[in-house]
Amino acid sequence: MSWSFMVPATPTDSFGAAADAALALAIEQSKGSMDVEETAEQARAAVDLSKLLVATKAVGGGLVQASLSGHANPGHEPTKGYSPDTIIISVSNADKA
Repeated sequence: MSWSFMVPATPTDSFGAAADAALALAIEQSKGSMDVEETAEQARAAVDLSKLLVATKAVGGGLVQASLSGHANPGHEPTKGYSPDTIIISVSNADKA
């Protein structure tokens, strides 16, 4: 099952709460597709890793945003005709110059 959601521009010190809220909203709006164990597992891992990236301040402080997406197959096993398991995490500075 493919999934994606964004964490909107938010101050670095409240990014964790914003990321958790974005995940909760994505699960709620997915009509059950993100409740699948493998999909939820990937999305939670992506949120956790995005929090770690923001905490390093590798993209600066101020406002940051994230785009998280992926695809999970049942049992994380390759499935003929489907995309491979994938997680994509993009974290960027959202401060205006």
